[in-house]
Amino acid sequence: MLEEDLTNDVLFNVSQDYAYFLRNGPVAISKLHSPFFLVLGGEREKKKVLDEWKKKKTDKDDIFSRIKNIKEVEEYKSFWNPSTIREVFKVETYESYVVPEVSDKIFFKLGIPTAEHDIPYVNRALVDLSALKDMWIFDTKGRKEILDVLLYDIEISDYGKKENGRLPIGIIGYSDFKFSFRSEKNLEEEDFNLNIIDIPSDWESIEIKQLISRDEDEEVENLKTFLEELRRRQIISGHNILNFDNREIYNRIEYLSGKKKDELSTEEKRLFRAFLDTSSRKEKIFNFGSMQGTVNIYPTSFDTYHAARKFFPNLDGYGLKYLAPLFGIKIKDRVYLDYDEIGIDEKTLEYNRHDVAEQGGITLLLLQQALPLAFLTGLPFEILFPAGTTKIWDQMAMMRAAKYKKIFPATCKVSLVSKQMIKEFGNKKEKNRKEEIFQEARKLEDRSEYLKEALRVIKYGEEMPDWVEYPYVNLEYHFPGGKTIKPNEVNSDFLLWWNVIVADVGAMYPTILRAGNIGADTVRLSKKDEIPDDYVWLKSLPKKFLENICWKDAGDKEGYLVGIKKSKEDGMVNLAMKGIMKMIFRIKRELSKAKVKGIPREEVQRMQMMYNALKGVRNAGTHGIMTAPNVSCRQFNLWAGAAITTKGQEILDDVVERLNERDIRVVYGDTDGIYAACSKTAPPEVCDVLGTSAYVDRTKNKNKKIITRKISDFEMPWLSEPEKVLRTIEDCNKVWRERLNYPDFELEPEEHSAMLFVKHKNYLVWDIEDGELVMKTKGNNFRASDKAEITIKTLEEIMQSVVRDNISWESEEDERIRVKESIKEGTNEIISNLNLDDVDVSDLIMTQTVSPPKTYARNRDGSMNTFGQRAAALEKIVGKIGVSTKFRFVVTKSPLPGINNSSKSGVKPIHYMYPIDYLTDEEFSEEIDIEWYRKLVGNYIKGAFGIEDVSTGKNMSLDLFM
Repeated sequence: MLEEDLTNDVLFNVSQDYAYFLRNGPVAISKLHSPFFLVLGGEREKKKVLDEWKKKKTDKDDIFSRIKNIKEVEEYKSFWNPSTIREVFKVETYESYVVPEVSDKIFFKLGIPTAEHDIPYVNRALVDLSALKDMWIFDTKGRKEILDVLLYDIEISDYGKKENGRLPIGIIGYSDFKFSFRSEKNLEEEDFNLNIIDIPSDWESIEIKQLISRDEDEEVENLKTFLEELRRRQIISGHNILNFDNREIYNRIEYLSGKKKDELSTEEKRLFRAFLDTSSRKEKIFNFGSMQGTVNIYPTSFDTYHAARKFFPNLDGYGLKYLAPLFGIKIKDRVYLDYDEIGIDEKTLEYNRHDVAEQGGITLLLLQQALPLAFLTGLPFEILFPAGTTKIWDQMAMMRAAKYKKIFPATCKVSLVSKQMIKEFGNKKEKNRKEEIFQEARKLEDRSEYLKEALRVIKYGEEMPDWVEYPYVNLEYHFPGGKTIKPNEVNSDFLLWWNVIVADVGAMYPTILRAGNIGADTVRLSKKDEIPDDYVWLKSLPKKFLENICWKDAGDKEGYLVGIKKSKEDGMVNLAMKGIMKMIFRIKRELSKAKVKGIPREEVQRMQMMYNALKGVRNAGTHGIMTAPNVSCRQFNLWAGAAITTKGQEILDDVVERLNERDIRVVYGDTDGIYAACSKTAPPEVCDVLGTSAYVDRTKNKNKKIITRKISDFEMPWLSEPEKVLRTIEDCNKVWRERLNYPDFELEPEEHSAMLFVKHKNYLVWDIEDGELVMKTKGNNFRASDKAEITIKTLEEIMQSVVRDNISWESEEDERIRVKESIKEGTNEIISNLNLDDVDVSDLIMTQTVSPPKTYARNRDGSMNTFGQRAAALEKIVGKIGVSTKFRFVVTKSPLPGINNSSKSGVKPIHYMYPIDYLTDEEFSEEIDIEWYRKLVGNYIKGAFGIEDVSTGKNMSLDLFM
């Protein structure tokens, strides 16, 4: 009866102990699910495990005493060879954390293979509740549901001065809003639909409340009030709450529960205990290359910091100060404070209100992208946002594997395990190689910790992936990616191309996967005596590997064509991709209708954000998740990945050939698509934005006279009319829909106002947005995240001038010279006129985190390294640095106090970076090293464009420069 009731409820999340529902609240997970793993074997193997369990089940010192139940033998399909059926039985345990250890004993002592023994319990429970019990994250079963979101931010007045857990929470600022949505799914048909019906559009009108604590008694009362607020909400939102705010709330309640246990009322004790035991949990996430402690507050925590990193991975920063203006959330007279300035005063209260208001705006924006993605993937926000692509797609595939009873592989870093396989078991090929590896590994129990990753795979026995028999291949292969067309190879570099149309391949790879049913569980290597179903192209393979496989020469291409066999049965990723693409198609169709019908802008924007979020996960779920040897994943299959890229190369070759046949100018190609230029002349809409219909001819300006020519002087504005390019792309779509026998195949055309290519994967793009011609950069040459904002603003100013000077041109040779000269002249002019009086101070700031001096590694001679010296010098200015703290720096003429033998680099002059908030106005005007900033800008422009000297006019090749 309980399960039937919960099936009709809305599931939000699962923890180690509870499942969280809309109406039923937290329900003990033990009532719904038991931890388990699979043992690969039939009745004979089951008897061996049962006999051992009967002997040890009462021995508390034996791990078998933690077995709860041994289920009946059933049939599962092999993952790597779906035509093979294997007998398995489930072993349930009392606790999830003992699963690996029980599995180890069955492997080492009984010599029986096991599977699915390494799945984190929350993921395991989510998989089974979703796929087998119809309890799917955010599934309303077609009903309209209203959710309440609480967003909050805390301030700690004594930050960094006391021990963790003893930091008093002086201010809790919070607000809330409601939104309604409807969703439904059909997993058998892979049909998913979610609509946000109503959500506030005005973040400024959301009321903000504040709880202020000046002593522990007030703090207890305020925490009680705040927990009561939390209990009434389903989504808890904030910026970096998982790593900070949630943790501090948890630590403080835990501390006060102990310290004031004799003073707390019965209600306060009950409320605090319920929060610690049921409504929150300490967790860890992998972030910035390391495991970090977090706290989840349930039903679900929506962290806008991690959400922004997921949806906008290439931003220069993710703090509120950077994100809010970027997303159009602007507060007049916004207050900013450093940690040591926070207190219980009006300025801090205003700062807190501004933080909460900005978080409200960002939450409203990102929630509309995140909710459909969480629903579609079946993952709560806390797992979804920090997870990489492979983990997300592994989870989606695992749900289908559970439903259709397919054994799911272990996770491992293939490059590491391959090296261990070679070292421990050699790499000779024998008929029973998997069995041999399995038996040899059983002798290595004393080294199980060192071989932990490899053993996860080896314990699968015959269900190991085939690559364990040829691990050296995983370290020595190379297969093609996108269609590489370098600008210098087609003479398109340093030219301002107008009306550029991109045949975007983002949707191509998913459609190849769907059309060919390509996945880790559907493609395998063809044996030498088999007739291949198809061939895949690899640029290089170890020659000794070719001896026992089916292959042929790649003809005029580098490398080999390797034979593969394909399963006709739908793969697990293929099924998940089907659901995503159906939902995307539906949103795209509604979006097109909405734009024609004149639907309100907010509704169109909402659908566009949903589309962008789903499009991102769709595009990432192809060959990348099957060929990621340096990332922990479960579905590594080189041949499946190559099957996608091989077909992709064939399609892209055909596209380029058709474009060339129609005399369409192809100017660039990379993993994103094929780029075709339509014109050498700016379109009318660009001229309108720029307010010009003429350009300055600098090439023939030998006497330095300004020669102005009208655009109308040019007879042929089009290299190829846009309609012709679009028609050609659509013709390619029609051809490949037929060849692939897949009607939804699509190369999506994407149009840009202008582009300028510098080198491969480094270019500039211009588009008209809100009545302005906006420039975006692409590539490492233009990255300025570690530099002052003045660099990118100078680039924008220079290129604005370049665009105006080149809105129409004829000769490519002359234009290339003119563009380079324009860049040099613009750079020289700006640098020479760069004066402190004309610069926005914020454009000179570089934000860096400084840790306490003693935390930095020392030099070999025992002296402080550069960063340690900087931290020690800063303490003379700002006082003791107790924890890692962000400072806003400017570069000064004089080094920091106490720095001897200072050095001043052109990128990060650590010894000369002074915290701007500690400079007086007089010191600022005297000390700012404007000459250093001039050099910074000059070096940035030189590096971006590969120009040796912006003043001499000399050039060198980019390859030589880099």
